[in-house]
Amino acid sequence: MQNESFPSFSSFRRTLRPAFLVAAGSFVASASANVVGTDAQNFNPTTNGLDFVTVQSSETLKPGVMNFGIYLNNAWNALPRFKNQPAYRDRLLGADLNFGLGLAKNWDFGASLPSILNQSVSTQSGFSGRYSENGITEVKLNSKYRLFGEDDGGFALVGSANFNMIGNNPYVGRNAGPTFNLEAVYDRTFGKVAAAINVGYRLRDSGAAIPGIPIRPFGNQYIASVAGNYRIDGWDAKLIAEVFGSVPTSATKDGSDRQASSLEALLGIKHDFTTHLAGHFGFGRELIGGLSSPDFRVYTGINFQFGPVFGRESERIEPGMEEVAVRDAEVPSEETFTLRKIPFDFNSAALSPAARPILAELAKYLREK
Repeated sequence: MQNESFPSFSSFRRTLRPAFLVAAGSFVASASANVVGTDAQNFNPTTNGLDFVTVQSSETLKPGVMNFGIYLNNAWNALPRFKNQPAYRDRLLGADLNFGLGLAKNWDFGASLPSILNQSVSTQSGFSGRYSENGITEVKLNSKYRLFGEDDGGFALVGSANFNMIGNNPYVGRNAGPTFNLEAVYDRTFGKVAAAINVGYRLRDSGAAIPGIPIRPFGNQYIASVAGNYRIDGWDAKLIAEVFGSVPTSATKDGSDRQASSLEALLGIKHDFTTHLAGHFGFGRELIGGLSSPDFRVYTGINFQFGPVFGRESERIEPGMEEVAVRDAEVPSEETFTLRKIPFDFNSAALSPAARPILAELAKYLREK
């Protein structure tokens, strides 16, 4: 057999499915809150920008508040390898374009477009897994509802659906349907430390096996992840650590020397440039040599949050408009104060340094009275 990818089926292309056809040993199209996308690109940042990196917390975007995020990640040796084939090296440059919107109190929605921007595979003999073209790999939709909780943590449910955009994918199968996921999320904050755990189930609508390829489409999976962060006040930053992975509900045979299970660790830092803009940088590596986990990964990204674009005007966040308005009520025995635009650290209940002069103004007024 040749070491080239299988011929493309151009007639299979559709408007929302650019021809991202794969080789015989192509990629897994999986889905979850963090093991998502093709399993060769399972780095999946959250769409609301409130959480850790790929692991969800119970917090949701406030009603009408929007988040836009973009991430880049470079993964080494993430493509499938096959038994009794010479070793080779590969590199994938991936991107995730994310959008999040708060729909109501304790309820938000998100969408993501993961893609492959560039790939490099060393020359080798035998079968190899690779994309025949770069581009969008799938469309991901998710929604989170917080059942209970406050600023120090809570419990939420996350539902998501993934729509594969990769044709001729033996790990998904022909004419496969969407993948659905349901996860339970619990998180808690202890001073400067926050922790979260996500546990769920991935339901696949796998397609038929592709003739001539000794790989069976993947079935259902259990998914889980844990995360923790430590707030560094002087730097307006958080140090973040995560572990995320998946395991099939039944035994699989895929012809690859990588396992059907995957487990990856991540360590990074999040810096709040302003109350509306946060940046991420870090790296990850496989803990189990699964099909979805690279030997090593480096990532960077930003989240920009603004709004609300609907809802109460008094809740609107406007960059550069931090101010305080003190109103004397026409009540003989009391006064009413309304504080507006008190800035907090991004994704935090802690006041930012810019809040000090605002509160000092109020304190001075109260002392005078």
